[in-house]
Amino acid sequence: MRPLAVELAFDQASDQRLGRMWSRLLELYGGPKDSELGVRPHITLALFRSGEPRNAADLIQSLAKEVAPFDLKLAVADRFPTSEGVVFLRPEPSQALTRAHAILHELRGADRGLVHAYYRPPAWSPHSTMAINVAEPFIDAVLSACSQAVGEVRVARIQLVRDRRATEIAGALLGQRETVQPPKAAVGTTRRRCAGR
Repeated sequence: MRPLAVELAFDQASDQRLGRMWSRLLELYGGPKDSELGVRPHITLALFRSGEPRNAADLIQSLAKEVAPFDLKLAVADRFPTSEGVVFLRPEPSQALTRAHAILHELRGADRGLVHAYYRPPAWSPHSTMAINVAEPFIDAVLSACSQAVGEVRVARIQLVRDRRATEIAGALLGQRETVQPPKAAVGTTRRRCAGR
């Protein structure tokens, strides 16, 4: 089974700004490859690897009703101390982000145990991954490039994404009452990359 992720995504301006960085990193270190990072820049609230939650699309709609759009500052470019070469933008502490995470886990009820341990409270370390599989000789250059992407973003959307070849299954605008379908080009496909994003 391919992993399933519940993600917070950004408004169009923030998405385009961070998407341009993904394109720049492709030129800088040869990655990320299509769909390795997801369908669009995001912060993952939960990852399901060993089992799938019941009524996952309903979860998206319920969370969208409970959480209004909010501003978030992606404050620091950093890396995880592992061999996977993951570089990310870490947000400043945010009550709105913490609340969204808590509501999601509350809504999951009995399915909470299916969430990967890294995404459960209190272990969760919110971040927006910018690069993965970065070879050690490129880490400093990628960190430096990513530091230029720090700044304010607007969290505006929640999405359900099937990982490893990322495919958006469902999405909803925060503060909305109804689930929206992913853009037609994204249904069953990955997001296409273009330098002009």
